[in-house]
Amino acid sequence: SATKLIDRWEIGKMTLQLYDLTQQKVTRTIPWPRGEEREGVDIRFSPDGQKLAASIGDPSDIWIYEVERGVRTRLTSHGLGENSPIWSPDSRRVLYDTDRRTITDIFEMDVDGSGIEKTVLATEEFESPSDLSMDGRFLAYNHSGSRNTRQSDVFILPLDGDRKLFPFQA
Repeated sequence: SATKLIDRWEIGKMTLQLYDLTQQKVTRTIPWPRGEEREGVDIRFSPDGQKLAASIGDPSDIWIYEVERGVRTRLTSHGLGENSPIWSPDSRRVLYDTDRRTITDIFEMDVDGSGIEKTVLATEEFESPSDLSMDGRFLAYNHSGSRNTRQSDVFILPLDGDRKLFPFQA
C-alpha cells in the first residue's frame, strides 16, 4: 500500500527481492539494513548469491552484507566516495571506483577482512568498473574524460599479461 505524504511517496518497508527468472516469482525477500541510506545505492549480488556489495553513505563506502546471517561489514572506510562495486567470479574480491585523487580510479579488495587493497587502474581520466569476465581475466569499465562528461566509452583491460587495454567494439 502506498500513501502520499507531502512531497514524496512512502511504500512500506524497504526490502530487496530475489526474483527467479526461471520460476518467474520472488524466491527470497531480504530486509534492508536498518538506518542506512537507501537512495542512489549501487548493489550487486556475489556470483555465489551469498553476499551483497553496496555503496552506502555520502560520501559512500563499500559494505558487504551477508544475506543469510543478516550481517553487515564495512569493506572500505576512506570516506572519499567508493562506488560501483562488482564481484570477482569466485566471490572473494570486490572491485570499485574511488574519488581519492579528485578523479576516479579502480581498486580491488578481498572481502575476507584482510583490508589489503590493490590498485587495478589509475589514470588521469574517470573510470568506473562495469563487469569482470566469467574467468576473471578481463575487466570491462566505463571511461569518460571528465566528471561532467555524460558520454562514456567501454574499455576492456586484461588483468594479466601486458595489460594493454582496448576499446569494446559492439
